[in-house]
Amino acid sequence: MGVLADRTIELKCPACSRTTKKSIAWVKNNITFTCACGNEIRIDSPEFKATVAKVEAELKKQEQTARRQGH
Repeated sequence: MGVLADRTIELKCPACSRTTKKSIAWVKNNITFTCACGNEIRIDSPEFKATVAKVEAELKKQEQTARRQGH
């Protein structure tokens, strides 16, 4: 996973709408997330995993572009 594993994404609670930042590595290694309001959210669904993969791909693309531009 490398550098991307440390990047964060926001998890939004469907019960209270609170957002919580978690690293991509944390999300990949857990199946549920418990919001501060107590609501447990399942994060291992195929749809959620597809969203994480999409975010990861976009971040990787941005980092590659930045490297090519010398940043």
